[in-house]
Amino acid sequence: MSKMVLLRKKPRRTLCRIEIHGRIGLSLFFTAIAMLCNISAGARETDAPADTFLLIENDSVMKIVAQPASSSFYQRWQSLYKRHFKVRPIGMTIGYSLKWYSYTESGRHRNCNFFGENGWVPGLVFGVPYQPHLYRGLGLDTGVFGEVYACKDSRGVYRVEDFGMFIPVRAMYRVPFKKDMSAYVTTGVSFDIGLRMNLKIADDTSAGTQKLNYDEGTPRRFNTFYDIGAGFRAGPFQFTGMFSFGMMFSHRFFSTNGTGENYLSVRTRKVTLSAALLF
Repeated sequence: MSKMVLLRKKPRRTLCRIEIHGRIGLSLFFTAIAMLCNISAGARETDAPADTFLLIENDSVMKIVAQPASSSFYQRWQSLYKRHFKVRPIGMTIGYSLKWYSYTESGRHRNCNFFGENGWVPGLVFGVPYQPHLYRGLGLDTGVFGEVYACKDSRGVYRVEDFGMFIPVRAMYRVPFKKDMSAYVTTGVSFDIGLRMNLKIADDTSAGTQKLNYDEGTPRRFNTFYDIGAGFRAGPFQFTGMFSFGMMFSHRFFSTNGTGENYLSVRTRKVTLSAALLF
């Protein structure tokens, strides 16, 4: 004759109904009690709204766990944090950037390139990002990066080249969708250092290169930017968009009459799109 014990357990309350057909040995009874205690402890740890059954038939015990009810997005999100979603803190990045200079003259706001003409200065950004995860999505966004910008004047006669580097110190917050997939926002400051600025005749390579000094009809060498950006990571690949607002003025760059008098206060701004391979 078959012997069956059916126990049903719901979270935060215990409701047991035991139907015994025939005779159950003492050892089998204690085995069922032990498994019930284990199931109760597991339910308290996970707090999952699932039903758990013990099926005892022909002197064998089988544990059946019903599929838990679908949880909210917030609960799934928090469970990813508790499992420590995969973090890739270091890698290599390269990006395309546009830099321009902004000032106000006679109540009129203008954006221009290095030569004071409408437009911007295109460039490349490259470096090594370091993005450690600290606690529940919060992390640090830093690293060491280089940048190279170049543009010609509207006549195509002169070409300026600007080499620099910067170190960002930003706070990052990630929202995980899967263990190795997340979106994030980042904000903070970056410290920019100009390394070298050259002026060339665009189409005459034999004319040589003239080195320009910073803060002498040129932008300042040291600057601080406030950055705000967002991005997405899937596996080892990460894509980021960033806007950088210069917090310090260049006071000896553009003048109202081009003779080195009546200098304007000029800010530098940048927009960067980058891709990274993380490890």
